[in-house]
Amino acid sequence: AALSKVAAAVSLGRGTRQKLFRLGEQLLHATAHPLVHCKVLQLLSILTEAGESAESRELATQALGLCGAYSMAQDARVRTAAFHALLTIHKRGVKLDVSMYPVFCTALTDDYEGVRCEALKLISALAQTEPEFQVEVEGDDTGETKRLVDDVFSRTCEAINDVREAVRCLAARMIGNMAGVSAFFLAQTLEIGRAHV
Repeated sequence: AALSKVAAAVSLGRGTRQKLFRLGEQLLHATAHPLVHCKVLQLLSILTEAGESAESRELATQALGLCGAYSMAQDARVRTAAFHALLTIHKRGVKLDVSMYPVFCTALTDDYEGVRCEALKLISALAQTEPEFQVEVEGDDTGETKRLVDDVFSRTCEAINDVREAVRCLAARMIGNMAGVSAFFLAQTLEIGRAHV
């Protein structure tokens, strides 16, 4: 936790950044304690930065891989921390791979509300960076696709019915801030809303 505070507050040199990253990576594999995993994932996400150098790209790739692996952890706190770390990496300028979208969508049904909240934020981030990416329509065998931003809008609308208030509030805020959604999906949502009233 202390190293995360330092890394966030001070501009570290490339060598120091790599050394801390390796230390965190070793610690991540050396212990099974969920709290340590959470803190290390936070540290690794802060140490990751966008850059054209081979070192920056390598650290980003490794950080994304570790966060992706720990997003499937048994402990809900670790899953939440892993998804939050991915969001932090995105905010630091490293582009998230759109191939992770199905993982984020699966996390929307996680038992733990923290995971669901982080997953909502991540699909929203992808909707901003990859709005035109085509995703398959769920339950459709014809191979029909739709724009990622429209799919994210639909999934966020579904989250309005979540059992937890925190998830519902987050989904409502996200819907209000979404841009680029097709008129068809907006109209469909309004029709569904009118039917419920």
